[in-house]
Amino acid sequence: MVMLPLSIFNLLEHYKALYPSTDYIFEGQIAGMPYSTGSLQKVMGRALEKSGLSKKGSVHNLRHSFATHLLDAGTDIRYVQQLLGHKDIRTTMIYSHLSQSNIDKIQSPLDHLMSDHPTEKEKKKPKKRT
Repeated sequence: MVMLPLSIFNLLEHYKALYPSTDYIFEGQIAGMPYSTGSLQKVMGRALEKSGLSKKGSVHNLRHSFATHLLDAGTDIRYVQQLLGHKDIRTTMIYSHLSQSNIDKIQSPLDHLMSDHPTEKEKKKPKKRT
């Protein structure tokens, strides 16, 4: 389970108004029951075929992508661990990838401290009026 993205909340509300159900937004073949794992895997398979992607994928790849995107966005790995329900942080660590673009964004702690404190030259510089 993951949090409901606010960006799709209104769409889901509209869908629920059109297709009311009691417990699940998307029900399986039996009313009041969730989609089965097999049905979900088939839907994912068809979506992959239609996409034209040559790589194989699964529903579990969505979980992997969710975790990876959270980490890429700067979410602390301990929060990702909790969201994924992992007891051991080492399990969550498989989702942490070292991408060169993210490594290039890392700033030295000294540079960060220095940018917070103006140099003597910058202090004496007159401010421009707008």
